[in-house]
Amino acid sequence: MNCPVPLFLPPMLAVRGSPFDSDAHWFEPKWDGIRCMVHSSTRIYLHSRSGRDITGLFPEIVARPLLDAENYLLDGELICLAPEGVPSFDRVRSRLTLSDSARTASAAREYPAVFIAFDLLYCDGRSLLDTPLEKRRALLENRFVPGGSCRLSPLTPREGKALFDAVARRNMEGIVAKALGSPYLPGKRSAAWIKVRRTRTDVFWLIGYSLDPGGKIRSLALADETADGLRYAGHVGSGMTEKEGERLLKLLAGSHHADPMRYGVLSPTARATEWIEPKIKVHVEYLERTPWGRLRHPVFRGVAGPQGARTARRNR
Repeated sequence: MNCPVPLFLPPMLAVRGSPFDSDAHWFEPKWDGIRCMVHSSTRIYLHSRSGRDITGLFPEIVARPLLDAENYLLDGELICLAPEGVPSFDRVRSRLTLSDSARTASAAREYPAVFIAFDLLYCDGRSLLDTPLEKRRALLENRFVPGGSCRLSPLTPREGKALFDAVARRNMEGIVAKALGSPYLPGKRSAAWIKVRRTRTDVFWLIGYSLDPGGKIRSLALADETADGLRYAGHVGSGMTEKEGERLLKLLAGSHHADPMRYGVLSPTARATEWIEPKIKVHVEYLERTPWGRLRHPVFRGVAGPQGARTARRNR
């Protein structure tokens, strides 16, 4: 039965997990880019995870059909590659900030994007949302048009641990496990998809904090040591329990105010934070650092051990 192909659907989301092997799953690389829905009917449209129309920002993606079909809706990831051949989130994110066609065309030549297709949700007027994962993939492979700026996400059966080790060696983000036979659930975070990120944990100085209207800690400002002294590494706001926040407030009582400039911090970040002299160290898990030294996806993992003269240094 024919049905209209939606211009956009909120994407299905994964829960967090650890590396595992399974005959009931297949495994894919986790692409460090921008989640994207591709709609094609009278023309091709691109929408980000939030539903923002980003069609005009990636002309190389919409230049030709991605599937041999009258109409379709694809789920996938927009990536830009770094010189070493792995996805660079900062490069693809920079494409979202462009505001004129000349700069967009220049960026498409300098940092060309690739759409990594991993799911087919509608095809030729038919909804595939309730179709098992393997059948959706088979149709995607059958209708896929090779070449251009689109690739299929490669699959690995059973051996999730080996794939995770392989992507970690290449400094890629991680993997996603997908349960065989599972439907597609738009906008839902489902255990049928499990994401396993390659993260690291370091110890950082706590150099500031911000409070919510109720007086509870909203986020912590972090720094690690460089040849030029302590330098701001970002804020962490997730992973902290209410009890840990209360404990930190007690530890921070009586802290002396510090000038954020000493940590290399400029406004507007400085205005929203109470900056202090460093006396507490904390464990923080994160995905990677940006080219400017900021932490991506930081998660608070607890106060570090005894506080003393020992300094916090980033792991090498």
